[in-house]
Amino acid sequence: MVTVAIEKWGGLTGGILGTIPSTIVPAAAGMYMVGGEAALIESMAIIPLGMLVNGIFLTVWIILPPHLSQRENPLLITTITALFIWTLSAIILLKFAGFALNNDLSPVNLGLIGLVMLLFLSITVNWKATKTPKGKHPVSPLVLTCRGLAAAIAIGIAVWLSGQGQPLIAGIAAVFPAIFLTSMVALWMAQGPTVP
Repeated sequence: MVTVAIEKWGGLTGGILGTIPSTIVPAAAGMYMVGGEAALIESMAIIPLGMLVNGIFLTVWIILPPHLSQRENPLLITTITALFIWTLSAIILLKFAGFALNNDLSPVNLGLIGLVMLLFLSITVNWKATKTPKGKHPVSPLVLTCRGLAAAIAIGIAVWLSGQGQPLIAGIAAVFPAIFLTSMVALWMAQGPTVP
């Protein structure tokens, strides 16, 4: 639905709709069922940091493609770079969260720190408005189905990790940018690099 919304209404409206917590809500329900309330609270405390990591991931898609216009396979380079930076950022923030929680920082305060950092990134990246064109070519039903499957896999992994006693890693897994990634790749393939 996010891909279709971006095609129909452009990147601004579609991008806002893309941030609806479509994977976090079912993941939270599953994590509560398998890990209990304490694991859920710890998993949810890292969600703002996970959203920050996703913001960094999406920033790569804003900054990098214009610099790759003359290179071969700019989509592949952008995708690999964005995933590498997401992974590196996630590892750093997981270590920070683990250290903070082990040194008596409450989960609520950890979440607030993540929220402040996310707001700072959002304001910085969006201070200067960029064009958000609409798409001209539809994305295939197969690609849309793949997006749904990727989101379902991310939710399943998050719930499984919570059940394994890994609430922080489960929280990061719940915000893995499966939907963002598949949206960016599908839109690039169907519309070119400007729509994503």
